[in-house]
Amino acid sequence: MNNYIRLDTINNNCHILIRDNCQVCFSYGVAVACWISGKGYYKVNEFFSVTTSKHINLFAREMSSMKIDFQPLDNKEFLQLISENL
Repeated sequence: MNNYIRLDTINNNCHILIRDNCQVCFSYGVAVACWISGKGYYKVNEFFSVTTSKHINLFAREMSSMKIDFQPLDNKEFLQLISENL
């Protein structure tokens, strides 16, 4: 396991924070989706904008060529999950 955190840009205003066991998608600076190793894919169960929905879809395509089913979480649960896994 590497001890680094990397930030990649996948589109304007869409970034992915990457760590060995966790990747978090940010749209306009807000965490909106993530992948946790051994647990799966999650997203915030809140509609932000059409563009943010597109950013979540871009993140899914970056992660896999297959369709990803995100488990929706409310914002508090989502942030808790990220903080426990980063």
